[in-house]
Amino acid sequence: RYLAQVQHFFENGIHELVRVVRDAVVAAFGHIALKERVGPADFAVGFDFVKKHVSRDSKKPLPGFLRMLLPPLEVEGDTDDVRVLNVMILETRDILETDDFAKVLGMCIDRGMTSLTNDVEACFQNMRAAERENGSGDQAESTAAAATLAVSTGFPMAKLLPVLRNSLVSGRQEGFLRAVLQEELLRSMIANVYEAFCQTEDADRINHNLAPLS
Repeated sequence: RYLAQVQHFFENGIHELVRVVRDAVVAAFGHIALKERVGPADFAVGFDFVKKHVSRDSKKPLPGFLRMLLPPLEVEGDTDDVRVLNVMILETRDILETDDFAKVLGMCIDRGMTSLTNDVEACFQNMRAAERENGSGDQAESTAAAATLAVSTGFPMAKLLPVLRNSLVSGRQEGFLRAVLQEELLRSMIANVYEAFCQTEDADRINHNLAPLS
């Protein structure tokens, strides 16, 4: 029943999270016309705006994230199992409100935005390479095209959107999750939680338990 609490995030919380991010993206990119040419620098500025909007408070990034993760009310009932469950939920809330969790969440946001920026830059490089290949038949035309690309590094937004969508959706693997699981910041928080809630003195073995995630 405790693990079932995560269902709240998939049924409700994730929709609220998407709304917060979508509103920030619309504010950052909604003013750009489809025919307007944009480059990696424009996306970097937009992503920075989204990041600052999402994590407005550096000490508590993504305000309201707790209500997205867990239901606001305690589980009703007067049995021992229900009482234990509510204690576990309360302790989980305490963990999610710690500075350690805020740092981990901030790290995830930073890593996610960096990964997204790198993916967009790679997409631009691929599009430029494709344009150079298409113009390689005529040497003079190819040289002129290269000079033009050197000056104008952008593409119309209408041309970019489908390429970016395909690249970001189909190209993203488990690299982000794997990188986060290897972060010392996350490992340290897990070890602290393990040590705080376990009655044994062998909390150091948490590093051994985390080894398969590396």
